[in-house]
Amino acid sequence: MRYIRIVKWLTLIIVAGFYACTDTSFCLSNQHAIQASFYSLSSGSESDTTLRGVYIWGAGRQDSLLYDSTNVNSMFLPSNLHADSTIFIIKQSVLINNTVRSDSDFVQFNYSRHLNHVSGECGMTYNLVLDTVYYTTNLIDSVSIGYANVNYGEDAENVKIFIQY
Repeated sequence: MRYIRIVKWLTLIIVAGFYACTDTSFCLSNQHAIQASFYSLSSGSESDTTLRGVYIWGAGRQDSLLYDSTNVNSMFLPSNLHADSTIFIIKQSVLINNTVRSDSDFVQFNYSRHLNHVSGECGMTYNLVLDTVYYTTNLIDSVSIGYANVNYGEDAENVKIFIQY
């Protein structure tokens, strides 16, 4: 009888081990990223725009450089889950009339974090609620929060960043 009980426990441990080792990388993609897009008001109405030669990095982050001299019209900005705010630096360097134009701004997102159970495989993560955005105005004209909830698995634009042209 004792032997059967040991076999049952070993079987349970082995099965649990197989489930623990399954590929759950799908659980990690953009689960806490603020989704932002660039817009221009130069035509008198709101229109999406693409910035050329853009560098974007997170201040005080190990994985700092997010976009490296690329063309960007929308982006995923990973938030700091250990704080109630995250800061990003946006820099654009473009060649205009044989002159390099370089402007940079910082954008600080303030939010509240709410613990959320995703699933047995993915565990827990945070959903965020954006409440304020602070920014400088060298390249940026204004920033608006369109959808304040940054929820796991949602593909919704949270923020519009209006560029000066």
